[in-house]
Amino acid sequence: QLSSAALLELACHLGPPAPPHPLYGVDAKNKGVTVLESYGDTGKLPDTAEWHADMTFLSEPPVFTVLHAQILPSVGGDTLWASATAAYDALPSHLKNMLDGLRAVHDFGSFRNSFANEGHEAVTFAAQKFGQAVHPVVRVNDCTGKKALYVNEGFTNQIVGMDRNASNQLLSFLYTHLAKPEFSVRHHWCVGDLVLW
Repeated sequence: QLSSAALLELACHLGPPAPPHPLYGVDAKNKGVTVLESYGDTGKLPDTAEWHADMTFLSEPPVFTVLHAQILPSVGGDTLWASATAAYDALPSHLKNMLDGLRAVHDFGSFRNSFANEGHEAVTFAAQKFGQAVHPVVRVNDCTGKKALYVNEGFTNQIVGMDRNASNQLLSFLYTHLAKPEFSVRHHWCVGDLVLW
């Protein structure tokens, strides 16, 4: 297993680290390492069961994410990733043409549930803390030049310039399309696994 210092060093070789996640805790020794924990028997359950790209509510979301398994549940805990590039490539040309140039608002999505029981002020504070951003619906990878869908049910709120109903219909179609099994891969974790995407 890698120490948090070694994990951070590895990530720094790939680019500057993003700021820590605003909701999750950080490693006590290395504040640049976010710690994801869930304990089913104590009531702290995973809160990322929706398809999402990491922290797209930021104006500059992370370019990549590294996960390193330290402690695992005896059952479950698999992670699925979807290829937004393959999903885009599989769309018909007329839909690709329609999506190119569209932009969408991203906010902190279902994370607001973590604050809702604390009242209006807590939700307002969290919205300010998390922020929101506008990103293209289709983005181009700087390294490969390939196009990929850049919407996700976790954080994409609305297509800019569309009314709520039309936006919801289009986003719902894209979320369903992205979730097709032919675009996804499942990873069954073992202690010590390190995954980069």
